[in-house]
Amino acid sequence: MGIDICHRFERKVRRTAPKSNDIYLRLLVKLYRFLARRTNSMFNKVVLKRLFMSRTNRPPFHC
Repeated sequence: MGIDICHRFERKVRRTAPKSNDIYLRLLVKLYRFLARRTNSMFNKVVLKRLFMSRTNRPPFHC
């Protein structure tokens, strides 16, 4: 007999890449991926997350 572990909330459901094939969007993603990884700025991580979002769910980019 094993222990029944609840795996209901373990899976992260979010995009890791944009669905669009727009080359300019992909260049922005490449740039912000680098910036989010190499700097500890939360701004770069938020922008990267918003670039992955669909157009209807995407919040505005404020500075």
